[in-house]
Amino acid sequence: MQTIVRETKQLSDNVLVAKLTNGFDVAYEKQLEKELQVYEDEDSNIREKREVGKRTTVKYSLLPIQRRGILSGHNSEEINTNKPRIFSPQAHSSIDAYISERTSDIEDFREISKQLFEEFTVSLGIKEFKYRDWKEYGRVSLTVLGWPVFLSWYLISGHKHDASGDGGLAILASPLLLPLLAKEFFAPNEFLRKASRSKTTEGVLYVENRGDDPAVVFHHDDNPKRFTQLEIIFPNGITLTDHGLFTYPNQEYVLGKYHEAKFFFHPEGDLSQRVYDLNEREQKVGNRRAEFYHQLREADHDGFLKSVGFLS
Repeated sequence: MQTIVRETKQLSDNVLVAKLTNGFDVAYEKQLEKELQVYEDEDSNIREKREVGKRTTVKYSLLPIQRRGILSGHNSEEINTNKPRIFSPQAHSSIDAYISERTSDIEDFREISKQLFEEFTVSLGIKEFKYRDWKEYGRVSLTVLGWPVFLSWYLISGHKHDASGDGGLAILASPLLLPLLAKEFFAPNEFLRKASRSKTTEGVLYVENRGDDPAVVFHHDDNPKRFTQLEIIFPNGITLTDHGLFTYPNQEYVLGKYHEAKFFFHPEGDLSQRVYDLNEREQKVGNRRAEFYHQLREADHDGFLKSVGFLS
């Protein structure tokens, strides 16, 4: 382990991060924990747990490549045994802060994919706007203006003792929305309005699948003129969104979406090739990380941590 450590960073007395020459980072946490002796009865039921001493345990985790925090739940393993463990809240917080601020030799694939997505939206001529949701406005108006009828029904139908429920509270409180509803009609703000996007460039979408261009799926009744999100699905199943580039496990489902899509798009220049190249680089790093993870489970963590003074 010592031979591949480039530098170490102590985040606290109990938390250490090792930056490795292969571009990956490994986080460690040491904790003093109770050792318990378990006593069972003749039926193997636990009868008693008795503290017999204390021992220092060390947990480690191969940190994610991207600038996002480590998972909750079983997010680490104990050295020597590789048993699933959980970082303490304090260690979790300090490691997340380190991840968000660190610099890495490995590309930030998520940021690059977001930039590519923005280039696609420019080519598609997409702009953002807000609109009043008249269906929602009508539903709320019906509830507010029909308050006497709904309240009478609520009481007659025997729900008067259940007015603490969500439905009861909504009916009882609905008159309070009347001033806000009137204001929204004449001077709309954020209430009952939705952020949306629209495609403005004419002629860039086509409906025939030519087999090598990405499909564009609009999330809002598949309407290019008003939608909230879009997916760009490539013929090999990789999917580009505003959250990044993804290869989903259920490729059959994704490829089905591609072939059933209503709209397709021929990107300008080498935009599609850049997406393919990024996906290939990300897959290679992911495979290299998976291979190193298995090597890490067999590494001499004790020797390394003692050599840097983290363990005595």
